[in-house]
Amino acid sequence: MNGAEHYAEAERLLADAALPPSERSSAVHQFGRAQLIAAAQVHATLALTRAVVEAPGGMP
Repeated sequence: MNGAEHYAEAERLLADAALPPSERSSAVHQFGRAQLIAAAQVHATLALTRAVVEAPGGMP
């Protein structure tokens, strides 16, 4: 995944977390709200990391 894909996944997971379990996408309906938010945080962190690494003058 690139940074934009990680960011999009974080947004998707947060949107699913806001829904009642019965309305969540089939890929995540078995997970609780806290698990979805934690997974979204991981993807958001990875998106930020990719942005820093890929920025001009970013990490070597």
